[in-house]
Amino acid sequence: RKLMAVVAESEPNNRKSFADTATVAADQITNLVGESSKKDKDFFAVTFEQAGSYQLVSDSALVKLSVENTFGEKLLETEPNDGITSGQIEVEAGQKVWLRVRGVEKDVAAYDVAIAALGIDLGGGGSGGGESGLV
Repeated sequence: RKLMAVVAESEPNNRKSFADTATVAADQITNLVGESSKKDKDFFAVTFEQAGSYQLVSDSALVKLSVENTFGEKLLETEPNDGITSGQIEVEAGQKVWLRVRGVEKDVAAYDVAIAALGIDLGGGGSGGGESGLV
């Protein structure tokens, strides 16, 4: 069983300057949890301790994930309306990225975004989630 860390969103976090922070270790699963709607965006500043490939999986088709590096270059964007609720990114040791979670509907939706090194099983059964949304 892998170590887990949970980071809950806290308002206000609708801008990068108010982002909640999370650190991802190569041997753990980090979960970002909260609620969002089409009018609400939640930012997280995520730092990766080790270089490698990491998977990001949302448990909700009602939120869209967007990941940018600190230069504003898009690394990943999911397309939940097309069934794409997960993807993967490559990072360097110590790299920080901005992860934005935004609801796709006007009603508030809860989310749980799991982040882990590629190869760590994020599943607990079920269908296995959506397809990769690599950019």
